[in-house]
Amino acid sequence: MARCWRLTRRLVRSARHCCSGNPFPWAHGPSARNSWSPRSTARFTAWSPCWRENRTVKINALRIAVVLLVATVIGWELSSGPASAQQQQPAARPAQSKKTQPKKADTKKADTKKADTKKAEPAKPEPAEEKPLPKLADMKTPDVTTLLQGKPVCWVVTIKDEVIVSEPVKPRPRTREQMLKSIEDWPKGKSPAQRRAKKIEFDRLHFLTVVLPETSADEPEYHLPIRFLKNVVHHEDLMLKRIDLLMDASDFRAAFEMLLALERVAPPKRVGKKEVFWPGYVDRRNRLMLLEAERKIKQKRLQSALAYLFDLNSLKADPPTEVADERYTAFRQQLNMRFAKAVGDATEPLIASAVAAGDFHQARFFLRDRLRALVPAHPAISKWQGMLESRQQNLLGKAAAATAASRHDQAALLADQAIRVWPAGVKKDKALNVNVIYTATSRRFQTLTVGVVKLAGSPSGCPFPTESDRRHHELLTQTLFHVERFENIPYYKTDYFERFEPTDLGRQVEFALRPAPASWQAGPGLSSAAIVSMLSARIDPQNRHFDERLATFVSGLSVRSPREFRLRFSRVPVSPEALLKIPVVAPAPADQDGQQVLSRRFRVHDRNERRAVYRREIPEPDGLPGYHVAEIKEIRYDTYEKALQAMLRGEFAVLPRMPSWHVETFRTNKRLLQQFRVLPYAVSTTHVIQFNPRSQPLKNHELRKSLAVGLDRTRILAETVLRDSQARVDSKQAQGRVISAPYPSRSYAYFQQNRPRPHNPILAISLATVAANRLGGKVPALKMVCSTEPIVHAAATQLVAQWKRVGLEVTLLDSAAQASDDGTDWDLAYRTLHMTEPIVELWPFLTMQPVARVADLMYLPDWLRQELINLDRAENFQLALKVLQRLHRNIQEQVLVLPLWEVDEVMVLPRNIEGFPQKPLSPYQGLERWVIQPQSPQDAIPRVRPQ
Repeated sequence: MARCWRLTRRLVRSARHCCSGNPFPWAHGPSARNSWSPRSTARFTAWSPCWRENRTVKINALRIAVVLLVATVIGWELSSGPASAQQQQPAARPAQSKKTQPKKADTKKADTKKADTKKAEPAKPEPAEEKPLPKLADMKTPDVTTLLQGKPVCWVVTIKDEVIVSEPVKPRPRTREQMLKSIEDWPKGKSPAQRRAKKIEFDRLHFLTVVLPETSADEPEYHLPIRFLKNVVHHEDLMLKRIDLLMDASDFRAAFEMLLALERVAPPKRVGKKEVFWPGYVDRRNRLMLLEAERKIKQKRLQSALAYLFDLNSLKADPPTEVADERYTAFRQQLNMRFAKAVGDATEPLIASAVAAGDFHQARFFLRDRLRALVPAHPAISKWQGMLESRQQNLLGKAAAATAASRHDQAALLADQAIRVWPAGVKKDKALNVNVIYTATSRRFQTLTVGVVKLAGSPSGCPFPTESDRRHHELLTQTLFHVERFENIPYYKTDYFERFEPTDLGRQVEFALRPAPASWQAGPGLSSAAIVSMLSARIDPQNRHFDERLATFVSGLSVRSPREFRLRFSRVPVSPEALLKIPVVAPAPADQDGQQVLSRRFRVHDRNERRAVYRREIPEPDGLPGYHVAEIKEIRYDTYEKALQAMLRGEFAVLPRMPSWHVETFRTNKRLLQQFRVLPYAVSTTHVIQFNPRSQPLKNHELRKSLAVGLDRTRILAETVLRDSQARVDSKQAQGRVISAPYPSRSYAYFQQNRPRPHNPILAISLATVAANRLGGKVPALKMVCSTEPIVHAAATQLVAQWKRVGLEVTLLDSAAQASDDGTDWDLAYRTLHMTEPIVELWPFLTMQPVARVADLMYLPDWLRQELINLDRAENFQLALKVLQRLHRNIQEQVLVLPLWEVDEVMVLPRNIEGFPQKPLSPYQGLERWVIQPQSPQDAIPRVRPQ
């Protein structure tokens, strides 16, 4: 009977579930404990798997259940009939009842049998004790490792704040809101058939599909009705919670890593022109950047703090669209206030430090490009701007007073300081106009600022003239003739002679001086007596300034008038102008030693470790219609990179020599071309290794040849000097090339058929071995001197390294103190040259002396001495050219000089300078005629003007 009743209850329950669309009643009740254990059964009474069934199937199932129910009732009635009859029978025949009544012993046996039967039956397993679902308040946020490396999960929160840990669910984010919106936006069918067809899909929208972690593929999914769903904490939301905890613990590095991981997991979606991030991401990002900036400010790392604030400023301009969390509502309201305070705390110390150091360009940068750019209405802006404006007005007042007192140099200096403090005008009553005063003073006294890595005239570490030495000599002295331009051959010009006419087939030249020096000329005028006196001293063997070469050509001198003199040659020189490319000097006064230069240009006005100032020997007088450069100020920088940065900031105007690897940038960048000119020099700079003729080891031909073939000059030129990999492939398009002579490849003296010696390390090792055998078994260590200029010193270091690979030890001497003047303690010299007239300059170069003397030829081979004398006595240019080509070939064969390469260097000038040559031969060529148009210093290079 009990079995029938249980069967009936189960059939009724099955019929009920069939009617509700669930033909599987074991998804509920005690039988579902195997799938949900150890969770309580009561927690899942609201769960029902969603199945698609036909309405006819549901009705048929209900009919079957009713039939089974009726059959059960009938069976129960039939089974209860005999029992009632047996109960009535003892009352009719009680005697029979006594006979059939069992004895007590039998009763005990029957009870014992029943007890044994109960013991024999297997015990039913008791249901396992189920644990309740955890509460939301008890859940702990996963750590960083779990979130980044573990399997992503989410928390499904019910209306009772109970949490079900599940695999990621959809839709996301804002799961409940999206589900409700989908239900609300569901289109309704027009006809009953359409409504019936869409009802199942519509019913499905009311359930959230949940897959438990570690669920196998054959286990079913579960569906939670939306009415029991409160919220879903997604994996991304858990990451945001962990980010909050990391920020609270000041672990900003890990927080940034979590933010980046979150952006990879949930990348932003573009909606129109805007990127939409995961809800809460923007608030955490803004807070994290603000906290990082505030920590940098506390650590006094103000520049780093400004970098974070600048990024935050651009990010907070696009605020999040979602409603803020309860925690971040106040953060959004206080963000602008905290941001403004952080900007002020970061910029004000930087402005104060720049003002104290006198770097007003930097102070204006932090004031305008940082403080005002981030917070336009910050109260500190008016404070610092007012201070700078008052300092500008004070300097302008002093400049006006200096102009009235004809102290034009002080006036120009004060006006320049004023405009560098604050270049904009001051909008106050009775304020001085900075542009008017600066223009007037800078036109009257023009200062040319030059940025260099080595000041003119400073110690170079080399016993031979370097680039800085040549600049210093060019500023101080003016020669009678100088090279004006170079086009394979030099073209000469003079600033002193009005005319010079050769007569008697060139054996006599009559010179006429200018009546007075030109207004732009920096030095004093000369008289014919001073020039004749200087030339007479040079051709007098008893005078200490005796010039053997000049004496072999000049036979007589005569003064015709204070402005005219005559020069007579015993032999007609090939280039008379080259012979007279000398300064005019006179004996020094009695209280001084040495000699006094009469043909002066500029003089040293001030000098220290960081700058050198030169001024005109004779200042330009007042009342002229126009003025020229009156002062040159060289400023030293440690590297070319720092010099370029300073030039772009406006600290100086001219860069005499730019590294080759930056030339292409200046030639192609439109913004730079709008501000600067790039001028190529007319003569390439030649780099040469010269052997000391007094060095005993280098008299060995095999050793010199080993030094030559052991160098990969193309590689050093491309990687160190030019820093251009294409130079090894296409030397014609590069800024430099390997050469075979100590003068430029475009010179008339260069013999093009003489190719540079190729690199051959095996031959170099063999020659070094032969040289070692002839030098006593070992090649002694050689010493090399070179300039301390950065590019030259870097190239010399690479030369030493390559020689070491072929077994030749060369030591690079660091300073000139290690090299004596007599040249006995060095073997090789790294030199840079600008040889324009090899006919005259080759002799002094090979003898390493400033002038040509026969006594200096004693250290050279006999054939070389004879060839140099033949070159000096050549009667015409064609004969001299043949001798030069023969010298080129023989010097290369005997390896008397090791030419390295030539570099096409450039000079950079601003566009407000006029009067310079288009292809200068030197940085200060024609400097007296340069004109600087006043131009206010700019804090940044302007944008390209639209065409």
